[in-house]
Amino acid sequence: LAAACQLAAEVNRTTRKIDLGAVNDEYFLLRVGMGTEAKITEGADREMKNRLGFLAYVWSAAQSLSTVEAATYSITIDGRELTVEGITCAVINSGNIGVGNLKIAPEIQIDDGVLDVVVIQNANLSALAEIIKNVTGLADSAAGILEQWQLDKSLHHWKGKEIAVRAEPVQVIQYDGELLEAQEVKCRVLPSAVNVLTPRAES
Repeated sequence: LAAACQLAAEVNRTTRKIDLGAVNDEYFLLRVGMGTEAKITEGADREMKNRLGFLAYVWSAAQSLSTVEAATYSITIDGRELTVEGITCAVINSGNIGVGNLKIAPEIQIDDGVLDVVVIQNANLSALAEIIKNVTGLADSAAGILEQWQLDKSLHHWKGKEIAVRAEPVQVIQYDGELLEAQEVKCRVLPSAVNVLTPRAES
């Protein structure tokens, strides 16, 4: 907060336009998650986060990953219909996970005018480690030391402006850490909807 206030007072700053995501009747800056990722968020309730802080997500991740359940995702991306099985599905606006400079993937940008849809398909070690890293921000998780091709074989990635996702069986849904009571998510991108202050690049 102090750094944000200092930036607002700086003369050497500029304004950057970034995208915002809309899901059902709510808005999100980072992502919407279904399945294993959302179960981790659900398990780390407010009381636990107050007591354990960041470690609440680590504890919840360990509990959730012990009972991974696959689902069939029916996905519509800009009118194109897809069906894929997986353990978690995310509709992503920002590749940054909200912890430092950690990113889900470098090609996911917050100002590109589209949303990214990612499905992790297989419950292998590298995929599960990536979920832990994405939710908890653990830069030194197991995913960081496993071969990248293992994760790539488990991950599907698409881009679009209007996305609908339904899981069978119905899964827990979260958006930016808040639980969403719904059986289906309908997401759309709001391009350049938010102005943010950033340090001006030095010439």
